[in-house]
Amino acid sequence: MISPSTPFYCCEDHFNIEEDADNYMQYKIMTLQEKQKTRLRLKKGILPHKFQCQKDTESLPPPKRKGSLKRKHQEIIEKSSTTPPANQSDNELIITKSSLNNHLEADSSSSSYIQTIEDNETKNICEPGCSPSFYNVYDKKIFISQPSVSPSSFKSEMNSDLSCIEDDLDEETQFKNQMCSCTLTAVEKNPKMLIGLPKKSYYLIKLLSENIPLPTIDILITLKKIKLNESFSILALQFGYTQSKISRIFSKSIPLLSEKMKELIVWPTPTEISENLPTYFRARHSNVVSIIDFLEIQIEKPTNAVNQSQYEKRNTLKYLISCTPDGLINFVSVGYSGGATSIMIVEKSGFLESLPPKTAVMADRSFKDISYLLRKKDCTLKRLPSKSPSTKNIKLLKGIAALRIHIERIMDRLREFHMLLPHARVDHDLVPIIDDVIIVACGLINTQYVLIKK
Repeated sequence: MISPSTPFYCCEDHFNIEEDADNYMQYKIMTLQEKQKTRLRLKKGILPHKFQCQKDTESLPPPKRKGSLKRKHQEIIEKSSTTPPANQSDNELIITKSSLNNHLEADSSSSSYIQTIEDNETKNICEPGCSPSFYNVYDKKIFISQPSVSPSSFKSEMNSDLSCIEDDLDEETQFKNQMCSCTLTAVEKNPKMLIGLPKKSYYLIKLLSENIPLPTIDILITLKKIKLNESFSILALQFGYTQSKISRIFSKSIPLLSEKMKELIVWPTPTEISENLPTYFRARHSNVVSIIDFLEIQIEKPTNAVNQSQYEKRNTLKYLISCTPDGLINFVSVGYSGGATSIMIVEKSGFLESLPPKTAVMADRSFKDISYLLRKKDCTLKRLPSKSPSTKNIKLLKGIAALRIHIERIMDRLREFHMLLPHARVDHDLVPIIDDVIIVACGLINTQYVLIKK
């Protein structure tokens, strides 16, 4: 029970404030003068009696399908156009022209009721000869029974709903096909921007599909992911697939592509390198067969601190990249943790096994500790010194710095692939396949335009 003296608060929209409030004038005066806040007090026995302010909270009916309404409307027209039987029983309703018009004007979605009409008494209003009406008039009592639905009506509604679903599926399929067609056309018109392959080398896509058990579209999806690093959801929209299918395609395709693209990363013989040596290498650096540098890619922070790079000051994967003096990538190592030293990577990556004897390697000043490793192969290291050089060596070192810039251009081309950007923050799930991504990217770079002209 609620005590009569218990204070309650209620929205003022449910009252007529001027008539129902006991202190309305005081409240109005104090509000205008802004001296003191005054609360309204209701008169005794006043209860909330205005509810027009409340909005109808009932949920709106679902939107009607145009196709379904059209079919139902057509069914009504077809039923109405059929002529009724000549003989009707006394208990059946005779459809007149007026009732037919009313039936046609009624909403197709409204529910219908069967009316059972019983004759009570037949009265002659006037003589048949002078009657203005063309129909017999009866005084009848109408008993409205509950609606009965036949199985055929259920079947027709089910068929209409299924056809609407089929229409929606057809529209979705058509949209996916259009998106896929537009994406493939865009890739074919500008492959360099979308997949990193020059237009003159686009024929390689056909060669890859013929030599790898992969459809052409799977190859394009994989290359587009490497080049632009788009999310799987965006690729699914562009190619008309589901996100999970795009993920499976990428995981399946990247190892197969990497295995084939390795054939584009070759180490030429010293004679072939010498024949294609740029002019400014011939004077003092004709024995250089390799220019090396590290490529580091940021990854998500792992629990193991061994991936912390001393140079980048973050968690990275480190790769040793080598190119010839004319800009051809001839060696790519596997990925090492960011904390790995240059000596460890050069020694364990297999670079020394590929290096011909009695040649020279050009490197950055961070490779100063690998000199003794190269001497074992009867090779020399040409690099910038860690300390300030003497006056007589300045000219020579400037030449080395100018020639070493070519490996930086290779790195810039690798950074055009967005999965290999310095701050890409590669997901843990993708770290195992980054080695394959690097090989595919390097293979594509070797198919691009010449880095250095002879």
